[in-house]
Parts: sequence; structure tokens; C-alpha cells
Amino acid sequence: MSLKEGEQVKEKKRIILMAGGLVILMALLYIETLRTQAGKVMSSTDLFIMNTVQRAETDSLTQAVLAVTSAGSVYALGLTAVLGALFLGWRKRWRMALFYPAAVGAGGLINWLLKGIFQRERPDLNPLLEEPGFSFPSGHSMGSMMTFGLLAYFIIRLSDRSPVRIATASAAAVIIFSIGLSRIYLGVHYPTDVVAGFLAGGIWIFISVLVWKRWFETKPGNRKS
Repeated sequence: MSLKEGEQVKEKKRIILMAGGLVILMALLYIETLRTQAGKVMSSTDLFIMNTVQRAETDSLTQAVLAVTSAGSVYALGLTAVLGALFLGWRKRWRMALFYPAAVGAGGLINWLLKGIFQRERPDLNPLLEEPGFSFPSGHSMGSMMTFGLLAYFIIRLSDRSPVRIATASAAAVIIFSIGLSRIYLGVHYPTDVVAGFLAGGIWIFISVLVWKRWFETKPGNRKS
């Protein structure tokens, strides 16, 4: 086996390990949250954080939070993915423009599968919004991490200006964190749901970047696309 082939095998193994790690980490967090003695402590922590966040509740703040949380909806994230793809296409990065929304869409499918696997019911502690479906991991948190995080990665890759890179990373971080916090404030997710969503989204970004670098960016004539 040549050195190049050996490196390719190693990269494939890393991707497989990360994909398996995603499921394992979600399972461990779920078990710790609901089924073990440590999980009982975590559940108490969940409720404590939710109570603390919801103490700030006011009518005006709730309206603002509803606007923030809408940025993490399926429709808003889908629109962001489309606009991001159009931007990348405008920059003549055609493979990026195709890969980005495909990666986001695949990540959304994974979130749907994870919810079906864990089937955690939503909290019933002063919910300010009615949401269907299961709670773990948070779809808004995972979706915003994947959509805004991966877009930020590609924008940073395209820019050679430090201020643009810093502003892009900072804006993405603020948006992602705000959406996650909004889910706790509205009482539709436990904090562990949000953490799990961020974790799963971050791992999916890592996997997506590995796939991008291995099968797309490293292709001859496509090192800058």
C-alpha cells in the first residue's frame, strides 16, 4: 500500500470513528440524563437552569426570544442554506455551493433519526410555546450549529482578511448560542437537549469538513474551491 493510499484509509477510519462517536456520545448523555443516579443529578441541573433562565420572563422579552428562535426553524435554516449556496455560487465556488446545503440537509436527517432513537419527551415546565415531536437532541440547536457553523467555515476559507474571519466566527457563535438559549427560555427543551444538539452539530461539521477536504477540496484543480 502506498503512502497516499495509507493516508486515505486513515482519513476514512477517522470519519467512521466520528460518526460512531456521535451516536455513542448522544447515548451516553441520554443515559446520564434519565437513567442513572448521575442522570438524576443532571435532571435536577436541567430544571435548575430552566427555572433560572425563565425568571427573566417578560412579555417584551418573550416576543424578542420568539423572533430569535424562529431563526433556528426548519424554514429559516433551509432559507439560510439556500442563500449561503447562492453566495458561494456567486463567488464561483460551485462545489462549495452544492456541498454546503447537501451537508446541512444530511445533518437534518441525522437529527430526525436521533430523535426517533431516543424519544425523549419535551419538558412541561412552563412552556411558552407548543412544539411537536421529541426533545433530544434539540433540532434548533443542532440545525443552527450545522447551518451557521459550516457556512462560517466556508466564508472564513474564502477570506484572507482577519477582521472578516473574526467577525464571521463571532456572528455565527452569537447566533448559534442565542438560538440554543431561546429554546431553554421558551421551555421547549431541557439544557441537556441543547448541549446535545450543539455537540451533535459540531461533530457533524467536523465530519463534513473531513469529507470536503478528502473528496472535494483535494481533487486536482479544486484546491481553492
